[in-house]
Amino acid sequence: FDDMVQTVLDGEDYLLDEKELDLCCRFVGLKDDPKHLLVRLLMRRHKWIKQDTLDYPLTDTNKAIQELNEIGFIESDLKDIETALHVLTKPELKNIAKERHIDMQETRKNGYIKEIVKYALSDHISYGNSQTIHESKMKKLWDTVNKYLGPCLRVRSEVYDLFQRLQIVYYRITSLHDTNYITSSILAKINRRSYPQYTWSRSNSIWPCRADLLKFEEALLIEKEFETMVKDIPRTRTAGQKDNGEDVQALLASCWSLC
Repeated sequence: FDDMVQTVLDGEDYLLDEKELDLCCRFVGLKDDPKHLLVRLLMRRHKWIKQDTLDYPLTDTNKAIQELNEIGFIESDLKDIETALHVLTKPELKNIAKERHIDMQETRKNGYIKEIVKYALSDHISYGNSQTIHESKMKKLWDTVNKYLGPCLRVRSEVYDLFQRLQIVYYRITSLHDTNYITSSILAKINRRSYPQYTWSRSNSIWPCRADLLKFEEALLIEKEFETMVKDIPRTRTAGQKDNGEDVQALLASCWSLC
């Protein structure tokens, strides 16, 4: 990860804006523990994570989290109730529904989340100070959710997006459907994966300017979205299946509009 950041800074820093360059410099200046934690978080899906699920070989995980928070690399203030519910497990959601006396008509996790959110947004009492009643209900719900949630964290979007951009530049990524380049690089570094020996040469003229890089990124995203949409087009129709020609035409039209 250090090699990736430093290589881009040395030869292609003109592809980054001032804010991104500042983030890179702050990353380079991090101590080992917070840097190691940040790299681990960046290799995961971009979502909120319970702090008590972080099981990495760090000297002091809490101190590393604090340092990353102080320099603005992560956030820990989760305020959206639906987002918070998605972090929890199904048994935890079931307990919350039971404690808040929420009638459940669903059996799947997404169903539990839907019912709890519906409860949070509804006001069953139409007289008196309804705003105060709603605030009181939300406070009690949050108190119950936080009991199971605990402290959470997430890499800030601008930091996550920056390191995705650095990967594109460093690894010359040509498809967002490819495997995780960072993981492959780390496995090779620790001799867990072997590649043939070869002589490599790196040029710094693929993207003459930042605008070209941004257009390239946009093209990669369009390609990924297009391929995802195309996969939804049924190639065959089994016997007895209802004709879905209109759905296919609509999907093809969407693909055409996308491109």
